[in-house]
Amino acid sequence: MSGRILVMRALGGLGDVLTAVPALKRLRHAHPEAEITYLGLEQVRPVVARYPELIDAFLPFPGFPGIVEQPFAIDRLSDFLAERAAAPRFDLAIQMHGSGSVSNVFTALFGAARFAGYHVPGLWAPEGSAPFPDHLREADRWLALVERLGCTEGDAAPDFPITTADRAAPDALGLGRGYAVIHPGASDPVRRWPPERFAAVADMLARAGHAIVLTGTPNEAAVVEAVAGSMAAPAANLCGGTTLGEMAGVVAGAALVMTNDTGTAHLAEAFGTPSVTIFIASDPARWGAADRLRHVAVGRGVPDVPIGVPPHGIAPSLPSVDQVMAAVTSLMELV
Repeated sequence: MSGRILVMRALGGLGDVLTAVPALKRLRHAHPEAEITYLGLEQVRPVVARYPELIDAFLPFPGFPGIVEQPFAIDRLSDFLAERAAAPRFDLAIQMHGSGSVSNVFTALFGAARFAGYHVPGLWAPEGSAPFPDHLREADRWLALVERLGCTEGDAAPDFPITTADRAAPDALGLGRGYAVIHPGASDPVRRWPPERFAAVADMLARAGHAIVLTGTPNEAAVVEAVAGSMAAPAANLCGGTTLGEMAGVVAGAALVMTNDTGTAHLAEAFGTPSVTIFIASDPARWGAADRLRHVAVGRGVPDVPIGVPPHGIAPSLPSVDQVMAAVTSLMELV
């Protein structure tokens, strides 16, 4: 296909983009001449911009009833649809947002010649959709979807492109070598392991000879400071002080990463940096790395349940310090 392809994925996290990258790689390999447009939340535009070889254009998601990632405003949606009505038609629209219970309706409004996506059994099933595969990892779901379109060849490894300057960030920041990254934040507070527990493991790593580097977004400054304040060992606090590229370079150069289930875990997977990811209120079977030897998931989290099955009796639980220390110790043999 040398026409126009739309990928709809209006999710707002770094990890949401990175888990779509393997499928986007296969899509591009199969359609090297196509114009591929990524429709997503404005906040992920800088992440998507890292993949110019995969994505040709970015289209901001206008909001839609039932898609909670962005507040809905009827005027904004109306203006968006009017603009799209005057634009060239897409040859293929791929709903890569989720199960399709609402996102299929939005994606169908583009009037593309072909549709691909998943649907919830019992709800509207557009031609070209398949039942949502509850059992697959997030990245594998979208690989399976593009495979239905014949995109079965080419590289599908996790990936996050960085520049030479990004890769040199550890030296520029004075971090040296052999440091461990501790990332105690997460966009959703219920996915955050307690700061004093992060501090206990960080001190254990410091005693083992690793310099400790604390990272986080500006919104996570309080939790990062709480970790630093609970530690006996000194730590370099980079919270809010790096660009996306510099943060990626810091993760790429680390000996080990310990993090909650957030975008930093997916960066570690992309670079092959040994990592421990703590799962509290998300599903390790869905969001954990494929390589569970190099990227260890700790905690049962909150398992995804099949669509239509009520999540009875499922509540978040905190892994113990001993559990996380054991996982970190097992990875130190790779360092």
